[in-house]
Amino acid sequence: MEDSEKELNAVIKEMNSQKARKVLAEIKLETGKVAEAKPIVDQILKENDKDLDGKYLKGRIALAEKRLDDAKALFGEVVKQDAGMARARLYNGLTDIQLGQIEVGRKEIDEAVKLDPSNARAQLLLGEVSLRMGAPAAAEKAALEVLRRNPSNVLAAVLLADSFLARKEWQKAEQIYLAMIKQLPNNPVGYLKMGLSRKLQGKPGEAAGYFAQAVEKNPKDLTAINEYIFVLAAAKDVAKAKKVLDETVAKEPKNPLLWDMVGRFELASGKPAEAEAAFLKSIELAPDFTAPYYQLGVIYAAQKKFPEAEARLAKVIEKNDKNVGAHVLLGMVLNSQGKIDAANKEYRKVLSLSPKNALAANNLASNLADGGGNLDEALKFAQVAREAAPEEPSVGDTLGWVYYKKGLFESAYPLIADAAGKLKNNPSVRYHHGMVLAKKGKNKEAAAELKAALSLDPKFPGADDAKKALESLK
Repeated sequence: MEDSEKELNAVIKEMNSQKARKVLAEIKLETGKVAEAKPIVDQILKENDKDLDGKYLKGRIALAEKRLDDAKALFGEVVKQDAGMARARLYNGLTDIQLGQIEVGRKEIDEAVKLDPSNARAQLLLGEVSLRMGAPAAAEKAALEVLRRNPSNVLAAVLLADSFLARKEWQKAEQIYLAMIKQLPNNPVGYLKMGLSRKLQGKPGEAAGYFAQAVEKNPKDLTAINEYIFVLAAAKDVAKAKKVLDETVAKEPKNPLLWDMVGRFELASGKPAEAEAAFLKSIELAPDFTAPYYQLGVIYAAQKKFPEAEARLAKVIEKNDKNVGAHVLLGMVLNSQGKIDAANKEYRKVLSLSPKNALAANNLASNLADGGGNLDEALKFAQVAREAAPEEPSVGDTLGWVYYKKGLFESAYPLIADAAGKLKNNPSVRYHHGMVLAKKGKNKEAAAELKAALSLDPKFPGADDAKKALESLK
């Protein structure tokens, strides 16, 4: 790759070749050298500010830097002028997905695949999105298309196996995972996937064996470590799980993800005080990390400690008004007590200190949507949250609910459906799912979701609306 870059630089220097600049910029972006790509792309557009390849490359830089609105504007402009540029369609769709427009993004990626069926990246992305949207057959089709052209593509093999796993076709999935282990014995992916398969089949002891091998192959893979620890606990080997966790934390004592893991483990072990301390440690290390805030909310709700927590957090803020974590937690505590205006004030304070704080943006968007606030402002904050925490299901639910409130049901549905599948014990999310299902004309499924929401908590915010909706479906 370095030799190619040298040759391209020589061509650019000798011939001032725009074509060479474009190839070089693409190589830089593909290898993660975004800063090095910038001046090259700037020069392309300096030579011709209407150059579509240049705008496409500038869009990729914006996407790499998480400037999603800028990326969307650039890709949108390119696609408008040249709808046949497959790579622009691909990255336009990817940007849509990162903005939370999953179905819109899927359709755009589908167009990219139609324009260039040989593009493995587009096929795999289409398959991954399809799998995420609950369409494993479409994921299988995309994986097989890639494997037809390149039978040794590991990512396609994993996608194919995952499509079987999603349909509980255990034997077909495991046949591929075991073949990966045999062919790539030092790659942790096969072991991790086998562990997940056995876990889903309710075999925690067998799953633990595979996860242990995944951790052995990559001791820094937090996904494998997390799975290993929790299946050990499920297999009643709590002492070993605690030992593995303690040893892992000792190696990286300043890793907020590990302290969140400790908190979840202690909470599952029935030790809320130890869990609270671990979650607070995680927040101290990374105030913008969303996961521990949710867990603390669960602890405070279970213990009915909101007034005490409010007083304690107010004192922390009194000493340091720029403590982001304290403001977020105070907002959550106020929210839980129904003090919505006061909570929103805290969330806005957080966003003035940390403009991309996912939890503050998410909760503010949710409050605005449910409290009759400005839906355009709610959408803005929901998209900020989505950019910052694209994999967090509650954030996807909020963005979907804002779309629902704006009457954009097709955009709302995949986000809320995904969240409902991952947050089965959250009555608000199940309620949202029921409401959007009703708008899709799926009355039977809608009624089931609304009943589930009310059975989880008959008094959750939105319960009255859920009851009315349920009556209207009869």
